[in-house]
Amino acid sequence: MRRIIPLLIVVFLVSCSQPEVKPQTEETQTESNSNKVSQAKLYYSFGADYLMKRNYDDAIMNFQRALKESTGFESAAIGLGKAYQGKKEFALAEQAYKDFLAKNPKSVKVQVALANLYRKLKKYDLAEKVYFDALKKDSSLAYCWDGLGNLEEDLGHLEKAKEYYEKAYKLDPKNKGIAFRLGSVYVRTGESSKAIKLLEEVKDVNPDDIEIRVKLGDAYNDTKQYAKAIEEYKFVLSKIPNYVSVMIKLGKAYKGLKKYTLAENMYKEALKHEPDNLSAYYSLIDLYITRKFYTKAMNTVNEALKKAPKDAILWALKGDVYFRKGLAEMKKENWNPAIALFDKAIAAYSKSISLCSNNEWKNYARKGIAQAKKYKKQALDLRW
Repeated sequence: MRRIIPLLIVVFLVSCSQPEVKPQTEETQTESNSNKVSQAKLYYSFGADYLMKRNYDDAIMNFQRALKESTGFESAAIGLGKAYQGKKEFALAEQAYKDFLAKNPKSVKVQVALANLYRKLKKYDLAEKVYFDALKKDSSLAYCWDGLGNLEEDLGHLEKAKEYYEKAYKLDPKNKGIAFRLGSVYVRTGESSKAIKLLEEVKDVNPDDIEIRVKLGDAYNDTKQYAKAIEEYKFVLSKIPNYVSVMIKLGKAYKGLKKYTLAENMYKEALKHEPDNLSAYYSLIDLYITRKFYTKAMNTVNEALKKAPKDAILWALKGDVYFRKGLAEMKKENWNPAIALFDKAIAAYSKSISLCSNNEWKNYARKGIAQAKKYKKQALDLRW
């Protein structure tokens, strides 16, 4: 009997020490899920910070942890793909997007991220297919139409790009990125008045953005609002003093206002920074022709041809100089010098055509030949 009593006490104590097992209720499950989401957000915030600092390995690790905690976390999947792209590991970025979409086929944001990756890799057919697959799910996605606009702009299809950007802008008119891209295409398609309206709105929000100021200056230049263009280009040069292409644009704006000395100085300044810049040479030669400084124009053409002897545009400009000099001699009734100059113009234009692959400049040179032949015939008739 003494042995049995202690044994009963032990059994009682053991039974009392067992923890109570509570069945998992919907409330506790929700709490667990909530904790996972909170943890996922924490990992995501770490990943986003590392991504911004270009610490791609740590970004990848944290985005992967976030996705482990929350398999449907779109932003983490997009961040993971971007981190892989930062490391130039594009195949892994593609796989990350595909893995996420396999588990979350309705995620249009990640689908668009995959399309953007394909566009970046110049896999345009694949990109287009993925964009349109996303739009089948939701045709109101402004950022998807924007991506298609980017794709068509990359391909040089400006009218199609404009169409898609306009759809994106209609869906999201407050998006200044879309407004900027649409305005930029308007500049390229010659619709500068439309461009100005959009780009001025974007500038109000981002007054220090260099690219916006350049595009707006271009639109002002195209609409002959030269004073406004000058203001934009000067601002850009105050921030980036060696921005050569903007120096040339500024020179053209000064030329538009007939401030020829300022224009000449700006072109020469551009050539100081980039002595082989043909755009600066073209602009300077054109300025000298406009001012009838034919000797300066010819000297500048010959200087440029030493650097680029097979440049078709320089040969066309050389033809222009000879042609204009021929007209000047005709006015003075110096028939023989005029005829000789027209012959030289024809030879220079012909050389331009032989070197040119651009149909626009070929047509320009052909028109130059036609004009030179016309005035040569007049000079021959008048000489006798």
